[in-house]
Formats: sequence, structure tokens, C-alpha cells
Amino acid sequence: MRNSPFLRDAPAMDIGPPAASPRAPPTPLPPGGGSGGFGGGPGAGALLGAVNSVGGGGPVPAFEDPPIWQEIFRFLRNPRKPVILAMSRPDAKKNITTLVRAYGENRALRDIANLVLVMGNRKVIDGMAASSAKVLESVLKMVDAYDLYGR
Repeated sequence: MRNSPFLRDAPAMDIGPPAASPRAPPTPLPPGGGSGGFGGGPGAGALLGAVNSVGGGGPVPAFEDPPIWQEIFRFLRNPRKPVILAMSRPDAKKNITTLVRAYGENRALRDIANLVLVMGNRKVIDGMAASSAKVLESVLKMVDAYDLYGR
């Protein structure tokens, strides 16, 4: 493993400043306020300027929860914890069960974040394709086993 090109030069890599600033300095716009190689058409410079003013420590606009969050929050014990969001159809190739197992077995992770799974449309499990039904049943059994309701 030490011969890996990624690890061979690891000691020489700069890991970062010893004390990073909690605020990023503003990114200067190119002369004339253009997009400076970022692409985009007319108004791209204005968009970058708006991002720059927020990133530069200016006033941050108030954030309101999107309406869908109210629907999700009702299922969570502590809805203000950060969310680990996974969206996919219930398919064995998507490996949702491994995510649920990892989350369920890690108490520290459960304490600091919620796990929200969006696994397609709600259907009667018996009417689903056998492989999808198997994945969904496995996830539901793990939710029971790890007591993940509301987490």
C-alpha cells in the first residue's frame, strides 16, 4: 500500500495551515466584474459578486426551511441535527443496507446526525419487485434492530 502514488508523497503534502481562519477572505473579482474564466453569460459577474459579498463577511440573508422539511421534521426526534440524506431506489446495487448498518452501529454518528432515507415511491411491499422488496424489508428490520426511529 505504501507504494501507492497517493501515499508515497504523503509526508511532503501540505495538510493545511495550523490555525485556519473561521471566515474565508473574499474572492476578488477580475477587473470589470466579469466571470473571469468561470464561464456564464451576461450577469455572471453580478452573481459572483453576490456570492463574494456573502463569503466576505457581509450580511447573510435569513434562511427559511423549505416546505418539504416540515414533512420530514415530523419524523425526527431532533430535527435540528445535521442530516445524512440518501436518495435511491431500493436496489441491492445501491448498498443502502450498508449505510444503515454503519449508521446504526456508530453511536457517535447517531448522536450528531440524523439519517434520512428516500427510497422511491411508497408502495405495498408485496407488490414490489422481489429484489426491491428484499432491500426494503432489510432496511426496515435494521431500523428496528438499531432502534433508529426518529433518528
